[in-house]
Amino acid sequence: MYRLLPFLALLLAFGACQDKEREEPETDDMMAEEEYADPDQVIADWNDAWNSNDPQMVDDMIADDAVLILDGQHVEQQDSIMSWMEKTSMYMKDLNMKSQKKGTGDMMAYDVGSYTHTYTNDSTQYKGFYTFIWERDGSEWQVKVLNISDVKDKDSISNQ
Repeated sequence: MYRLLPFLALLLAFGACQDKEREEPETDDMMAEEEYADPDQVIADWNDAWNSNDPQMVDDMIADDAVLILDGQHVEQQDSIMSWMEKTSMYMKDLNMKSQKKGTGDMMAYDVGSYTHTYTNDSTQYKGFYTFIWERDGSEWQVKVLNISDVKDKDSISNQ
């Protein structure tokens, strides 16, 4: 019986080391999650920024090297996003974005869906589709791609 005592002590020590190794990655993962904002909250903040009619609030969420694609055409002006926002967002109202697919990872997030809105001087309801891609730079999420397409024929969208 006394011969088994060292063997049991070795098993106990080995088991204690195994438990400690398993705990460390969980702690690291928890710390990593707290270092940056929840991408779902960033997407919700993006929608709020658009409805604020404040181009600067939207611009603050967009990366300097972001790409704007309108109706399938890449807009190549250097300040294309800001100038487009200044022309449209101040007059846009009742923007409603309906997400159809969202995904998030450690460094990338995307939101694909449809939208409706009106303009302050026009009661027509405009519709279209969007794709936004975010990239995390350090602890901040920034929009890298805005792909926005209006639907020209009002009958071509049935259930947005």
